[in-house]
Amino acid sequence: MATRRRFTQEYQDQAVSLVLHSGRTIRDVAKSIGVHEITLGKWVNKAKGSDSDQDRELSETERAELERLRKENAVLRIKHDFAKKSCGLVRERTAVKYAAIADWAQEKQYSVTLMRDQIGVTRQGYYRWRAAGPCQRQRTDAEFTEAILAIHTEHDGHPDVRRIWAELISRGMRVSPKRVWRLMRATGLRGRHPRAWRKTTIAGQRPVNAPDLIGQDFRAGAADTRWCGDITYV
Repeated sequence: MATRRRFTQEYQDQAVSLVLHSGRTIRDVAKSIGVHEITLGKWVNKAKGSDSDQDRELSETERAELERLRKENAVLRIKHDFAKKSCGLVRERTAVKYAAIADWAQEKQYSVTLMRDQIGVTRQGYYRWRAAGPCQRQRTDAEFTEAILAIHTEHDGHPDVRRIWAELISRGMRVSPKRVWRLMRATGLRGRHPRAWRKTTIAGQRPVNAPDLIGQDFRAGAADTRWCGDITYV
């Protein structure tokens, strides 16, 4: 039983192009490329039909429907983008969600209506939260941040979390190390870390390439006659 031949779309397009742009007949082109005349004719008719569909002008109803679909698609894209960005707020407190909405609204990335509908908060609650201003914890965070910035500026050594935390405690501020770390991270402050220890010992050959020249006799009759050391590379 003969196997049915399969042609790629690129091959079909090239065959149709020979018919449409070379002035040759379908029979002539089909015979030259080894394709049945009926098959090539179907390819040509399909190409002409798609071209006519593209060239045909849309009616008023079709234009309105296309415009509606475009707007709908744009809204869906915005919702999908916001859903990816706000997925971390699902289990957060309501105040955290309000703060996120306020930040994004300030950046004018999304509308407040879209964000509150997607996150699941009420319009009245959001604007009530805006009118109330920052909570006590936010005001305290601002005070701690100001003090942390001042300490960081005073110490040229770029103090780390533990040093800044100890300095805050000495100034009578009750704060946890984790809170100091969070506020430093939010302001982009980093302490100076000690450099990693580097190995200085250089392995010798076997047998040892630094022989014992004095035979473990460390007695010296005068200065600068015998020198010893317990480090391999010395």
